[in-house]
Amino acid sequence: MGSILTRIFNILGQAISYSCRSSKGNEESASFLDRAMEEHGGTFRSNHVEEVKVLARVMPVLFGTAFYATVYAQMQSSFVLQGARMNLVYGDFTFPVASLSVFNKISLLLLIPLMDTVVYPLCEYFGFKLTQLKRMGFGMFLGTIAMVGAAGVEVSRKNIMDNGGYKEQIIANASYNASTMSVFVQIPQYFIFGASEILTCNTRTEFAYSEAPKVLQGVLLGVSVFTGAVGNYIGSLLVIVVNSVTKGHEWYPDEINDGYLERYYILLAVLLLVNTGIFAVIGHYYTYVDNSVTISEPPDNEIGYKEDISFTDMKIDELISWRDKVLPFKEKLLTEYEM
Repeated sequence: MGSILTRIFNILGQAISYSCRSSKGNEESASFLDRAMEEHGGTFRSNHVEEVKVLARVMPVLFGTAFYATVYAQMQSSFVLQGARMNLVYGDFTFPVASLSVFNKISLLLLIPLMDTVVYPLCEYFGFKLTQLKRMGFGMFLGTIAMVGAAGVEVSRKNIMDNGGYKEQIIANASYNASTMSVFVQIPQYFIFGASEILTCNTRTEFAYSEAPKVLQGVLLGVSVFTGAVGNYIGSLLVIVVNSVTKGHEWYPDEINDGYLERYYILLAVLLLVNTGIFAVIGHYYTYVDNSVTISEPPDNEIGYKEDISFTDMKIDELISWRDKVLPFKEKLLTEYEM
């Protein structure tokens, strides 16, 4: 992995360096990355430069899903806070609010085989092929619907409390004013996120793997996971910005009963919808890799420069011939040494 990344950065550095210089002849017609190729005065093989081109094409698609991770993270954050202020007690049993995410996992178990065996084949049967980018786009749109649903639940929860439908609820030795609305009303938003996850997250991993040359598959899978981390940081920053703008009437305070969480959910839904539109534009101009054509990986040294001599370029019979010539000479030296 280290040598691959080193080669990628060396190619980019060389391309930038050569582009900043004045050039003549056929180098003027070379594209930015092509300037690092041997045939354009660079020191890298064409197949290595082509790999970086693939990486450059796929990266915008992967980072186009980063904000989806911001919205997806609500299941582990604001949804839990919302659920803690809903009715969790049924008889002598108190339902663990964090375990409500199990319905997200149930939806994955139910919908993955359904999508693979029914939905995708049915779409193709009617002439509408759900490509990987279309699936991701639909998945992000479902995320928007889930957030609108969560906003509706929050409005209903607070309306019930305003009309006297609330009680004190103790969770982990902490006391909350909770609505009498059942926490199971949250199930649809978790379930919709499950369908959204199948279309976006699972397909994103599949896309990164299928579009990358073999040598870059690990790199792109890592980038795919990294976009999720970027989305989480965006979410943290967004909360700070929103609370700063709405200071005095914070949308997302520590105690959500005193805030306007429904407005924050609508904001996320609108931003994700805008992000989905941008992603649709990126996907419209994206050209899938032709899997019938593979980028070869000839032997090279650690950072990708061409070597003059390689034993892998020698035929087996040449190696045998070389051995037959060297061994007698070695035996003769040993004999003289012993004498």
